[in-house]
Amino acid sequence: MEYTYKYPRPAVTADCIVFAIEPQVKVLLIQRGNDPFKGCWAIPGGFMNTDETTEECAIRELKEETGLKVKKVHQVGTYSKVDRDPRGRTITVAYLAIVDNPVAVTGQDDAAKAEWFPVDKLPELAFDHREILGDAMVLFSKKKYENHNGKKLSSLEKIDILTNSLINVFIDKNDELGNIDFPLAAFAVAKLYANLAFMICRDSENPEEIIEVYLDVLNQAIQKTSIEMKIELNNESIRRIEEKIKKIEKVMKENERELENKREELQRKMVDKNKEHSDLN
Repeated sequence: MEYTYKYPRPAVTADCIVFAIEPQVKVLLIQRGNDPFKGCWAIPGGFMNTDETTEECAIRELKEETGLKVKKVHQVGTYSKVDRDPRGRTITVAYLAIVDNPVAVTGQDDAAKAEWFPVDKLPELAFDHREILGDAMVLFSKKKYENHNGKKLSSLEKIDILTNSLINVFIDKNDELGNIDFPLAAFAVAKLYANLAFMICRDSENPEEIIEVYLDVLNQAIQKTSIEMKIELNNESIRRIEEKIKKIEKVMKENERELENKREELQRKMVDKNKEHSDLN
């Protein structure tokens, strides 16, 4: 039975971002063979069929365009800006897949090429795929430290993964914001992965070690925000940046004091525990 509705129905697509972990983090991209953005690099994906879910669509499109078959994907988000696709109103749902190594791929279907790119050396991307990839990097950083080849990662290894992944997001945000906001973007990313590192502390056998890392990251953030700008700024811009940096430093020093108190409390607990153990012996 056919139905006719008075309401317009936008098209739905699904994209699949694939990261390879070893030997360095790379992402799989395809070169578009058709307009719009013909010849530009993009995330593998395409239009959803009426008899499949967006997840099934993402997995299918990835295989059709690159030859790579994956079973497990994680939803990154839904993207629905009105003008994101010049062909018309299109909503996309993005998914993340993680593989161990950058296996051989070939451009198929409407993809002229398929290649792996280091995440710090990305080409210009079609549509809003730069934004989608940035969000996928954040999710990737969280998923990657959950399990790596069946090996339980140490807290410091988890922090290292978070740092490397999120710093690439910072690079993208720096391009978007412009150099005038470089110090603030640097602080935002440093603070973000510092908070994530501190959250990991809950699973650590040595939380004091994580607190030390957290404090170090906060200090690095201050240094990043205080670097000499290598661009021309007018006096008003410099004044605004300096004011913001002072506020940031004030908050960070308050956080440092709070963490110092927590560290001292942990030390006291460890001393009490050791004393208790000695008394039992």
